[in-house]
Amino acid sequence: MVRDLNDYKIRMAVFDWLGEQSTRFDDVIPRKVLEAGVPFQGGVVRIIGPQGIFKPAQLQLPISITTSPNSPYDDHLSDQGYLAYKY
Repeated sequence: MVRDLNDYKIRMAVFDWLGEQSTRFDDVIPRKVLEAGVPFQGGVVRIIGPQGIFKPAQLQLPISITTSPNSPYDDHLSDQGYLAYKY
């Protein structure tokens, strides 16, 4: 059961939008596009902040969608092609 249906809907909208942008930009979405945020129900959900893990105002928990090739953490692509984000 989903604890917060609105939180769930926002996250699904964010990841649907990211999928579209990933196709549009061949997997590497420009930071400026990410900084503009995701349109959602007449507003915008900000998905990245100036640094690190970010919590959009509309969500109860943080969302993290970026990494860096110079990350101090051991971020890497898994064998299945997913980003393994080591925090």
